[in-house]
Amino acid sequence: MSTSLLVPINLDALCLQEPKEVLDTMADYSLLPYKYQGETHGSGQANLSEQALAPLFNHQLTLEAGIHLHWSIPDALTTGTHNTFTTFPQVPNRWLIIRQGGSKGDKQWVVESDYLYPEREPEDNSAPPKAINILIDPPDVVNTDPNDANTYQYQRERYMGRSWQLAEWDSGDASKEYAAALTAVGTNANVPVLDHVKVTFAAFYPNSYSVFGFHDPRLSHGDSWGRFTV
Repeated sequence: MSTSLLVPINLDALCLQEPKEVLDTMADYSLLPYKYQGETHGSGQANLSEQALAPLFNHQLTLEAGIHLHWSIPDALTTGTHNTFTTFPQVPNRWLIIRQGGSKGDKQWVVESDYLYPEREPEDNSAPPKAINILIDPPDVVNTDPNDANTYQYQRERYMGRSWQLAEWDSGDASKEYAAALTAVGTNANVPVLDHVKVTFAAFYPNSYSVFGFHDPRLSHGDSWGRFTV
């Protein structure tokens, strides 16, 4: 007898023949100041939530031409249980994207939702990857020396979520780094305080487009879209 459980999910697709400006992600943690590897980042910027939170109704996120997919997390995985914290269940972190037919033919990708891009060096001024950034928790002072100034030197944000062509995907690559947890509200299973960024993380495409979404840019004007399966 099979032990597999199949749960249908809703899949939304946005087909764009040209780039479109849309509402931005609700928080950009790269705007927060921090000190890391002896370098101060964002000097002079206030260490306040309003520094990272996007203004209301700002259309500053550019969705490139192509097809944008966004899938919903099943309701059972978006409901937390409250005790000392609100605890959310872990959600799937690997997704298979299949394109069939259309002008560009068949192709497959794998989305690693919890993939963490490497930390950026202080002198790295290159464009960040096309992925969301997440807030990194401070070091656990229980296991570190709170009197050591280096304890609080860490990169406060990391970029997360990446897609690979199926033929190039290596599930056993030990050099990759992944988030410790992945839930419908972000990278914390136990959440002390819920806010509008967390509760909309999985539901709002700009908040999680590289985690619970996928973009196929290889479609241009006049191409037929084909069929996508997740």
